[in-house]
Amino acid sequence: MGHDEALPHGADQRCLIELVPGAPRQREHFGQPGRHPSRLALGQRCCIGPRLVQAKQDTPQLWHGSRSGWGPLFFAVHRGSKRHGVHYCRQAAPHVQNNCVKYTRQSSNNCHSPGSRSVHSTAAIVTSCTQRKSGQSRIDLGQLPQVRGAEKLAEAWQRLVVRASPVGPVQALYQGRSISDTAAAAAYLSSSWYVVSAGLGLVRSDHPVPAYECTVAARSELSCRLERSGATPVDWWNAITASEPHPLSRLISKCPTLLALPSTYLSMVHDDLAQVSTAKARQLRIFTSTAGAQFVPTRLADCVMPYDDRLESVSGYAGTRADFAQRALRHFVEALEAASLPLAAARAKVDAALLRRPRPLRSPGRRMSDDDIRQELIAQWVRHAGSSTRLLRHLRDEARISCEQKRFSRIWQALAAELRA
Repeated sequence: MGHDEALPHGADQRCLIELVPGAPRQREHFGQPGRHPSRLALGQRCCIGPRLVQAKQDTPQLWHGSRSGWGPLFFAVHRGSKRHGVHYCRQAAPHVQNNCVKYTRQSSNNCHSPGSRSVHSTAAIVTSCTQRKSGQSRIDLGQLPQVRGAEKLAEAWQRLVVRASPVGPVQALYQGRSISDTAAAAAYLSSSWYVVSAGLGLVRSDHPVPAYECTVAARSELSCRLERSGATPVDWWNAITASEPHPLSRLISKCPTLLALPSTYLSMVHDDLAQVSTAKARQLRIFTSTAGAQFVPTRLADCVMPYDDRLESVSGYAGTRADFAQRALRHFVEALEAASLPLAAARAKVDAALLRRPRPLRSPGRRMSDDDIRQELIAQWVRHAGSSTRLLRHLRDEARISCEQKRFSRIWQALAAELRA
């Protein structure tokens, strides 16, 4: 490979890079031993892992290309691994000296397992599970006899989970926009991501799991059983994670964490989050609704990013209340590129982004029967390609029909099954 030849798209990740913002040319190598350096002249592009990078005239740093446009790509480097590889990290800011970019050497203390890919962020992303899941045959609490107390119920449930066969990884089990937005944010940062599951505890996205039905939502089987036992969702979370207590706070203690949870899940993990130390709280960012913020431990209130319903006016980030936390997370990561900012700066950037945004005008929708809503969905099915998210937005924004999320989900799922048959 010649000194001035850019790597072809799709080339091997471990290349030598030189950023040349101006004369005199000075080199900053990221390297694979035995290769000649590849100079990245202004405007020239090459590949590092899954990202396309380009040198920009207006700033002495590498920029990456994504579906949302060009944005700064920061690297931290550590050497000496057994494979002589180099890990790249978007979280470390470069130090500029003599019009050249210098990068601080950094250890690999992060949240990734030894098998994780070489291009990564030191941050972890955490989201909530969803009621929409793949797999037809599911285990559920209804298969268990009535027992008293959260601890005994959790023990019986976990025995059922152990006996069940995995249907695939977490990322393939859960369905819906909240999951797709979380996965998109994680891919953007090359981060690991996890799911807070009422049935499984805290699970990583690539962990194999069975299909199951277990939620703390109101009037669910779990909530009814807990209520009859005089227990709470907090008791359930403590019981379901008893073998490894406080998994969420332990994750946060290891690395920066972006936490996107609705109010029901923040309520469930409240005691777990309360274990986060003041020092570690500085590396926590929480995304939730205004209602959800009420369930965050007081000491972590400043960790809640100041998103509200003005997000609905941002093109590409409007949606339903059920996926608000994950939409805010994706906006924070992709549009604001604020994942690596200090806490105060991150809050200020969100405030500035929403400052001139209007709040949506909410007018009461028309009340209709299930049959009438079903007929409306049939009429709009082809136009919206059967998408539950788009159809719900049609009902609320265009048809002005009042339909609560769970009610809509029930009608949509029955209709989808009928149309597939």
